Amino acid sequence: MNEDMTQVQNVFLYDRKKLEMTGISDVSAFSDTSVEMTYGGGMIAIDGTDLKIDSFSSETGHICITGMVNSLCYYGKAPGQKGGFLRRFLG
Repeated sequence: MNEDMTQVQNVFLYDRKKLEMTGISDVSAFSDTSVEMTYGGGMIAIDGTDLKIDSFSSETGHICITGMVNSLCYYGKAPGQKGGFLRRFLG
């Protein structure tokens, strides 16, 4: 994937029925109720019902998911975050 695409992460949610994202490097798991993806800053988990990956390009980092989206959760550090005081102190 183009290095610039891993740094830009956008989310577009249309009426909770269509989700488009950029900056996605990999889809690690998917079912009709959840999709787990990797982006430059960590992981993203989508939960819902009747989820379907309509398109995904690892070259451009663009993904389109349809179905009813109930939640979107980020895991891991966001790009540019250095961590808290304890993380720096404890290493």
